[in-house]
Amino acid sequence: MGIGGLCPLIKELCELLKINYRKNMYATAKDKIIGVDGHGLLHRAACIPDNAYAIIFDEDYEPVAELFALWCRKMKDGGVNLRLVFDGAVTPGKKGEKDGRMSKSREALAAVKAAGRDADFGHGDLKKHLTAAANGCCGEAMVTAVMNNLKLKGLSGIIAPCAAAPAPALPVR
Repeated sequence: MGIGGLCPLIKELCELLKINYRKNMYATAKDKIIGVDGHGLLHRAACIPDNAYAIIFDEDYEPVAELFALWCRKMKDGGVNLRLVFDGAVTPGKKGEKDGRMSKSREALAAVKAAGRDADFGHGDLKKHLTAAANGCCGEAMVTAVMNNLKLKGLSGIIAPCAAAPAPALPVR
């Protein structure tokens, strides 16, 4: 599941468990230890058009790394005790899924580069291609840039030995 589907899922789970849902997660997370999927957050930063252009056309990961570290610093300053975890090696059970995503990303990257930096990526297929291409660039080089930037801001993250396995579906009551 992408990070875009996370908040609606949390809201639904809160409703099922009869927990008051808050849009401002800082209030809920303050003074608690929160595990954050580093790649999920990283994909959000990479898909911002200016960041995607820097990644795709200049192979410059710094704007993404700086934004990612800024977001984490803001959460930390807000009292959230972060534990950033990035996926490590792909497990055999997720290999097919990962290969499929990377194939789509390579196709999108080719389309973006063919369109050129000055193309209008604001809507339609080019916008989708830009997002898919940037997502495919969230690999080892980008994670390294992010980890270095986190250190500069007094933060840290870990790279797990392997990717997380999909969670089993929760029963609906």
